[in-house]
Amino acid sequence: MADLSPLPARSLSRVESARAQAERDFIEKKSGIPEKAMDGLVAEYIHRVFFAFVEEACKAGREGHWTAKQVRQHVESYLVVAIDGGFDEVHPSGNLRMGGKRYLNPFVKDLFRDWLIPKTRQSPEWRAYLEELSGIANSETGDAPAGDGRVEIPNAKPFASAGGPKPAGRQRGRRGKDPELQKLRDKVRRMHRERLTQRDMCRQLNKDKEPRPPAAAWRHLTWFEALTDRKYGRSVRKWLSEASK
Repeated sequence: MADLSPLPARSLSRVESARAQAERDFIEKKSGIPEKAMDGLVAEYIHRVFFAFVEEACKAGREGHWTAKQVRQHVESYLVVAIDGGFDEVHPSGNLRMGGKRYLNPFVKDLFRDWLIPKTRQSPEWRAYLEELSGIANSETGDAPAGDGRVEIPNAKPFASAGGPKPAGRQRGRRGKDPELQKLRDKVRRMHRERLTQRDMCRQLNKDKEPRPPAAAWRHLTWFEALTDRKYGRSVRKWLSEASK
């Protein structure tokens, strides 16, 4: 997964310990598990590692190593990295081999990330993290002391029975949940009807300063930079194609 070097050495060790325990439990549980339940099991593994990092990030905030803003920035960044890294490490679609070479299915990975990010943000552990983050911010202003930092590492039971992300074609009816994302998709759809190329779409999106999709791994780039990037270009083209439908 990600480079955790900004964390103190002791915190690094705690995260690695949580990762090792989560991986051991994953290996024990995956034998005999039906394929349709594998997404939930992978999500449980990622969830445990991610919230171990969150707990240590909050400790760094309480101890004055990071500001509340830095805690949030590191947590937000690590959420995507933890999901992508965990998928590559343990998901069956992240470990396929073709002609002796490792093969990753970017579409399945994107779909998995889009499913797991909102699940994580709706979890009790995420809400506990936000409460702790608020306490850290208040302590910086002198309004209140920081909390005790008890951000529980979950056992992720809800994920184990969640069945994983649905195929893309079955998700279209749920696009309206995020108004800003729906607005962005509507704009792409209008540009598609106007017969703009994807390059022209990205230029216009840049000009209008439109945000990138919140779950996109390329959201740190501008639209046109992401489209022309060797690593992310394919994902951007696929997202634009899906949004144009």
